[in-house]
Amino acid sequence: MKKLIFLFSFVLFTSTSIFAQDAFDAFFESQKSDEHTMKLNLEGDFINMFLSEELEKEGKDKLDSRIDQVKLLIYDNAGGNKEVVKGLVSSFRTQGYEQLIQLRDKGNKIEVFSKDNGDVITNAFGYITQESDKMILVKVIGEISMKDLDIVIGKMSENEGDN
Repeated sequence: MKKLIFLFSFVLFTSTSIFAQDAFDAFFESQKSDEHTMKLNLEGDFINMFLSEELEKEGKDKLDSRIDQVKLLIYDNAGGNKEVVKGLVSSFRTQGYEQLIQLRDKGNKIEVFSKDNGDVITNAFGYITQESDKMILVKVIGEISMKDLDIVIGKMSENEGDN
């Protein structure tokens, strides 16, 4: 499960969105951080630095990908917000997103939707829901090359073999 969550996170952290304001952005702006909700808006420089360091370990000196921003909503108690996910998924599908990943395991669900442009993954949205009423929603603005994605997935596979 750890490997799946890491893969989910990486795919989301390495995708892009070109829409200035969509359903996720409106929902994100309406949410407040409190004892049950964490709202994070991460700038791309931090994520690009992390990705660059990981790729340098693999002998690659230049990152072909670029992340501009990552928006995260993390709920300890999602409550009625789980219903919002259905609307967000419907909205992204009408905008041409395709389902990239769908996993279900013992009440947990992971879905990732994205667009691609040849050798670059673009426009991503994803979520994780847990039977315990926890939920994570993610939107990424930026782009990632398939070459960078292959390197990171290869590194993940090597690390999984070490465990």
